[in-house]
Amino acid sequence: MLFVLLAAFTTLGLMTLDPIRGTAGALVCGWWATFLAASIAAFVTQVLAGLVLDFPAFIRLAVASGLEYGLAAGWVPGVAVMVAYVLTRPGTAPGWSSGPPAEPADT
Repeated sequence: MLFVLLAAFTTLGLMTLDPIRGTAGALVCGWWATFLAASIAAFVTQVLAGLVLDFPAFIRLAVASGLEYGLAAGWVPGVAVMVAYVLTRPGTAPGWSSGPPAEPADT
């Protein structure tokens, strides 16, 4: 569940990323996605464990634990997202290299 949420939040964050500040934004996006996904996954896990295993649910403690994990380990997915963004973004060509616009072909 953590990986599914992490992928979803990272995709949502990268869709809104500004190309000018892309590299730093990708790092923050990955960190934010981990922070949010870990807290939600910890919450859901604690609720399900409380229902199935019949012990008191410590939901606030579970969410705090997820937030701590996201804060401490979120830089790893953040760096991975930043590297993937840098390696996969299309290069921008200078304005003089595009040439004049092409004429439409007659059919």
